[in-house]
Amino acid sequence: MFIRVMVVLISVSMLNACCSFKLRGSYTIPKYLKHVQISPYEPYEELHREVITTLEKHNVIIVCEPDTKATTLNLSKPTVSEESLAIGPDSQVTRYKYNIAVTYTLTTKDASYSKTISRSREITRSNSQMLSNQSEVQKVHKELIREIAMEIMRQITNNAPYAMSYTSDTTVDTNPC
Repeated sequence: MFIRVMVVLISVSMLNACCSFKLRGSYTIPKYLKHVQISPYEPYEELHREVITTLEKHNVIIVCEPDTKATTLNLSKPTVSEESLAIGPDSQVTRYKYNIAVTYTLTTKDASYSKTISRSREITRSNSQMLSNQSEVQKVHKELIREIAMEIMRQITNNAPYAMSYTSDTTVDTNPC
């Protein structure tokens, strides 16, 4: 029994050490992210609030004024678009794809890189249930913003800025349809 427990513990620790396995939402904050200035600083915008909350939860100091020691994280406003997928018999859109895209730029004293992250979901619209359609869109919007904030955090904590390419895109469509 003792040997089995030890084998499992050793296996899990090797998995953790060898392949950089991490639980979702757990980040190791590198030195260049100890002081961060978010530009433009918009604390009432959803994406900015999510990123700021996550950074502060991991003991990152948010700097309000430009500082030579601070890394600058420039977040664009989320761009929302809709793509029609199906039209009903009454010529109304019954299914569409809801897309959100955000571009961020991380600038340290050594390097700078920019990336675009986009997420999308398919939504079915019913003309007889307009209020529930609006609440579903709001829920999907919040989910996508949260996913984008988590992806930004994952990318800026796992990749050294000098090792990143200067422009690239990250697009994930998690819809099974």
